[in-house]
Amino acid sequence: RRLAAAAEAASKAKNNTEKPKPAKPVASGSSILASSPEDAKLSSSFLGSRGRMQKPAQGIITQGFGQQKFNNVTIFNPGINIKTAPGANVYAVYGGKVSKVIYLVNSYTIIIRHGEYFSIYSKLKNASVAAGQEVTARQSIGTVATDITEDLTEMQFQIWKGGTPVNPSGWISQ
Repeated sequence: RRLAAAAEAASKAKNNTEKPKPAKPVASGSSILASSPEDAKLSSSFLGSRGRMQKPAQGIITQGFGQQKFNNVTIFNPGINIKTAPGANVYAVYGGKVSKVIYLVNSYTIIIRHGEYFSIYSKLKNASVAAGQEVTARQSIGTVATDITEDLTEMQFQIWKGGTPVNPSGWISQ
């Protein structure tokens, strides 16, 4: 029976004179993230604030963006690390919508979407926002965790455009 059904389907396909519909183009890069007018406006506004955003936490930058060499090992840091006081508040650098709140390796990571841009806040003790929530610039979103194995209170801050990390140092006012 299966052979007969397959032969019949092949015959119908052969006699089909209908032209196939062209495939819809697939968006590349981060353009799909700015596909609505609201997202495009938010992306433009976020970009226009470059260099004027406040740091997400008070403290000093202890590790910069990019390649970092430790002894014989080279790693890539997709953000900056900020050393701060235990329990220090972490603030959204710009208004947007919380995409994810993730608990991983004894700390929280919060991802906020700003059109085609994302700001990422890691190594948090707690999160005071939830996925889907709209946040404003300088709104407290959590507190910094202390790594007891290293006796270090530090958070990591990243900015991504679509799937590409960008150096956040140029985005925040020093």
